[in-house]
Amino acid sequence: MKKYLDAARAELRNRHKNIFFFGAGDGARLVTSQGPWKDLSKSAAKAIIFVQPFAEEMNRCRRLISLCQQALSDQSICSLTLDYFGTGDISGELEDARLQTWIEDINTACDLARHSGAQELCLVGIRFGGLLAQLVANSRSDVTSIYCVQPQQDLSRAMRQFLRIAFASLDPADGDGPVAPLPSPSKQLAAGATVCVGGYKMTPHLFRDFDETKLPSQIECSVTSIFVGLSARYQDSAATKTSLSSADQRIFEDIEGRAQFARSMLINDVQIWHQGVPEEPGALPQAIAEEIAGDASNQGRTNLAESYAENS
Repeated sequence: MKKYLDAARAELRNRHKNIFFFGAGDGARLVTSQGPWKDLSKSAAKAIIFVQPFAEEMNRCRRLISLCQQALSDQSICSLTLDYFGTGDISGELEDARLQTWIEDINTACDLARHSGAQELCLVGIRFGGLLAQLVANSRSDVTSIYCVQPQQDLSRAMRQFLRIAFASLDPADGDGPVAPLPSPSKQLAAGATVCVGGYKMTPHLFRDFDETKLPSQIECSVTSIFVGLSARYQDSAATKTSLSSADQRIFEDIEGRAQFARSMLINDVQIWHQGVPEEPGALPQAIAEEIAGDASNQGRTNLAESYAENS
């Protein structure tokens, strides 16, 4: 492992923006990095790890993450993201993936950042990535903060939300005969069948991983929940939101009850992870970068829950 870490550290320090493979064979992972990594040990020595969404939401958020990394690099903050096994542009198939493997992948990204000079880590999890970030943070003492962008409530609900895509891809009609009822993907997976959902092969063992893995009862670092208020970009300013929806409020209250420190913020930007044809991210990348850099302004977003309520 050390030889791979050494080689990856050399790649990180080679240029401000880089894309390279870490590891070899089926263990190779695609890493995208930005920032002055060669100077990291001379600076505040904090690195940002982006934890990506799942399935098609990952593809729709590629541009968002890239712009976030660029905005952070402009403020001399180092960041990297790593594709999980069986996803993105790496070896391996999704049908062979396990949740624990993805957690190990994120830990590998954290280890790479530490090996390259980072003393503290910040995890930025988008959607499903926010759930993985919570699982990883509690296993490490070097993660000092998490940013969850439009977080989902738990792993089981995240899986069931993903499975709803199956109903859009199934044809209930069987030739000229009577219309057959749509099979339940959850029931098929629970029965041991592999289901193709929106072009992704979902296996029973990954389904069980999502269903059985619980989020930590306590999160031993600060958590900022960033909610995005618009399902589409409107010209009418009256369409913007100034408060969380009831569903988002419940998710934040759950995180607030488990985190050492917690706060929420609302950004009036488009939820590109839900767009069939993703729009260009607007205020979100810069807002995330400003929050991480500790130089946030109030333009384009509304801060809520300003108190960092400490939980015993």
